[in-house]
Amino acid sequence: MKEARQFREALGLTQEEAAQLLKIPKSRIGMFEIGQRELPVKAKLRLVTLYHDLQKQEALLQSANNETFEKEAYVAFLERELLENQFNRQVLERKLEQSKEKYQKSLKLSRLTVLLEQDTEETEKPSPAFIAFLKRKARNGMQKYGLPEQAKLALKLKSHHSFQQELEKELKQYRS
Repeated sequence: MKEARQFREALGLTQEEAAQLLKIPKSRIGMFEIGQRELPVKAKLRLVTLYHDLQKQEALLQSANNETFEKEAYVAFLERELLENQFNRQVLERKLEQSKEKYQKSLKLSRLTVLLEQDTEETEKPSPAFIAFLKRKARNGMQKYGLPEQAKLALKLKSHHSFQQELEKELKQYRS
């Protein structure tokens, strides 16, 4: 009987080991497997129970292995997110600094145009077109890099900082 043999082999037992475990003669196991004799009910029940218990245990181990794999994959994901977030924070910090610097340059340029219009002698004064060009450049720079843009970048930076903290908290939880 092919099924009988499969139960024993699934348990990883030889005929002799199965006979000792079930407390029956080895010949009885052999005859049972070829379909010539039946096992005592108690021995058959023990064999099937052991088989099912082993199957459950293997399923639990497989599930645990899957959980371990899932946990490792999640930790790797969090680590990648952390690195990406750190990079994005550095980019935002640079943008914010550049925005502040360009705003300051635009302010200086605006003050220069006032100085050129008011305090310069007519002979040394640049052309009105050049002064108008400098004014437009200063105004555009102040609009583009002004306080609203700096505030927007600072808020983005804060959100990246908060996200960083949450990622670190989550990663700490899964690493322990």
